[in-house]
Amino acid sequence: MCLGDVRSVLGAYSFFKAGGEFWGVLGVFRIRSKHPATKQTYKVHWVFPVTYVVFFLVLSITAVVYEPGTYIVPFCIMLLGVPLYYLSRSRWGQRGHLATLNRWITIICHRLLLREHACQEAA
Repeated sequence: MCLGDVRSVLGAYSFFKAGGEFWGVLGVFRIRSKHPATKQTYKVHWVFPVTYVVFFLVLSITAVVYEPGTYIVPFCIMLLGVPLYYLSRSRWGQRGHLATLNRWITIICHRLLLREHACQEAA
């Protein structure tokens, strides 16, 4: 919304959605290195994830170099999630007022998304 027009918002959304997919593809390598010989290991030839990673990096670097203003604000907003994640995972974040706030936000989201209702019907 900070970017101005719809085209910029869609461009930034696509960029960061592809970034999430990029981390997911990199996760394939981690799974394969951590659990190399199990049945549950996702098996795919190494050429496909490497190709995806290379293309993503080339396209994203090109986009940021040619239009940095479009991606700086959303990138900074996205980076705010990193300290919040580590804060919520720390011992300090799992007790006190922050834990209470986190619990209430979770309850509200569950009710808004009808998770509790769906779980009760399945049981």
